[in-house]
Amino acid sequence: MGQVSKRLLFFCCSDFLYLSLSFLLRKVIVWKEFQKAYVLEGHEAAVWAVLPVDDDTILTASADKTIRLWQNGKLVHVYQGHTDAVRGLALVSKDTFVSCSNDG
Repeated sequence: MGQVSKRLLFFCCSDFLYLSLSFLLRKVIVWKEFQKAYVLEGHEAAVWAVLPVDDDTILTASADKTIRLWQNGKLVHVYQGHTDAVRGLALVSKDTFVSCSNDG
């Protein structure tokens, strides 16, 4: 039996704390003012990046080759097009982001 790698990632922005339990649970727990605000669930593989756009909007990237847009804890859109794991996100402007992945 192989060894399972466990990953716990923290992302902080403003009054929020984003907690990714990606390998085990494939979700992101969003905390605000020391209270759990909501849980972002839906990725089919490990979550590699969390990018807060503003206090209501979050982007998540995953090994499932997708980027998901969330507003107030609800899934708004799934971006597809990568052919391998999406590992990073960066905000260019409020309406534009870039992503990087293993697909080159």
